[in-house]
Amino acid sequence: MESLRGRSRAVATFPSIIYRCSVRFVEAMARRRRSAKRIGLAAVLFVTGAWITTLFYGVVWTNANTHVSGGVMGGKVFLQEVYFPKPRANGAPGWRVARVAGPGTPEFNFHYGSGGRWFAFPLWFVALVLAVPTAVMWWKDSRRVRGVCAKCGYSLAGLARDAPCPECGTPGTSGSVDSRGSVTDAP
Repeated sequence: MESLRGRSRAVATFPSIIYRCSVRFVEAMARRRRSAKRIGLAAVLFVTGAWITTLFYGVVWTNANTHVSGGVMGGKVFLQEVYFPKPRANGAPGWRVARVAGPGTPEFNFHYGSGGRWFAFPLWFVALVLAVPTAVMWWKDSRRVRGVCAKCGYSLAGLARDAPCPECGTPGTSGSVDSRGSVTDAP
């Protein structure tokens, strides 16, 4: 087929286009999965570190005009609004670091009453919500499939013991692979 400039080019067939697109899609999904695992691990470590740190020290924010405050203290994230003015410990609005008198309770708290309203949720719950899907992703990727090449995933069924992978050349396994794909130790 001739192009507009007069040079010939190969015509791509529809199946080859589909194959190239599917390979690119699988590679992109693998990159996204690796990124999600790393970001999830970093988030779990950060939240766990914040949870442990806030058992001893807290960071509190206080508004100057209203009686709204929030922060992380006692292993919890909290937000509160006080209806009646209370004297503040340092009298200044803004961020401050405070020493925690004791560890907070590990449950969720919500209060709505005449003196104000507030809610708090523990950071261990946030760490757990982040850790479960991250651990599942790491576990699924760490499982070895028996009877396939560890590098490229090519089926090693019917190959002799210690035979290299015919697809990528990776040295063989320590056992032989039967027709069902299971590895057995052969003498």
